[in-house]
Amino acid sequence: MADSAKLVPFILSWETDKYTNRKNDNGGPTKYGITLATWRKVGYDKNGDGVLNEEDVKLLTEEDFHRVFKNNFWDACKADLIIDQSVANMLVDFAYNSGVNKAVKHLQLVLGITADGIIGNKTLHSINKSNGERLFEALKKDRKAYLKRIAVGDQKGFLKGWLRRLSYITYGNLKLNK
Repeated sequence: MADSAKLVPFILSWETDKYTNRKNDNGGPTKYGITLATWRKVGYDKNGDGVLNEEDVKLLTEEDFHRVFKNNFWDACKADLIIDQSVANMLVDFAYNSGVNKAVKHLQLVLGITADGIIGNKTLHSINKSNGERLFEALKKDRKAYLKRIAVGDQKGFLKGWLRRLSYITYGNLKLNK
């Protein structure tokens, strides 16, 4: 079964402890890849001012990252139940960048099953009975097409980085961003 600890170094090589809030980034205030929107759903008021806002995002720690990543992305994708580590890596990295529901729907479409965005027994069975390398490559190809579709307007400038990150995920290997 897949292990979240194998994906964490890859995620952290891309999603650093540097706070960002770029004008053109739809994610808005972000640290460790955790956006303000995500923190509002899963976090708490870190500075005690009664409001979950960008000041709380600035205070995020690596411990916060680990909690959010494991509970809200790895576990939400039920990745511990996926046999193939590379498939789990691709799915969860997709989810971390684009949302669990969207990543799961894309995976389900690749599998040719009902795309409801929920990892249930049917989806897990379909994943685990598939040829892992072929499923990985099909999901990677689908994700690349998705990234190209969403790289419009203000988001165009991010496509090169998104595709570079995707190229660093290969079957059986995760290349860290240095």
